[in-house]
Amino acid sequence: MLHFTASELRVLLRAVERGVNSPRCASMGRLFDAAAALLGLAQTCSFEGQAAMLLEAAARTVSTDEYYPFQVTSFTVDKAPCDGSWSGGRLFEG
Repeated sequence: MLHFTASELRVLLRAVERGVNSPRCASMGRLFDAAAALLGLAQTCSFEGQAAMLLEAAARTVSTDEYYPFQVTSFTVDKAPCDGSWSGGRLFEG
């Protein structure tokens, strides 16, 4: 679980809105890092890829027919169809 005060969350959201220390990224790794953090699996990491490894290990323990939509074209993964599902709180259901 993320532990931020209301004040810290306001500062964080303002920083993200203004692009402060929020570089754009072309890799899916940051997406997996974010998912692992939101699920409480990795608040800090000791090495590159650790959060994704923890997320993968957790995912292997779940059996479901549900999935997040995404498309792969020309070696590019378009995660845009997933964005609404994530922000809609589906990660936190169940």
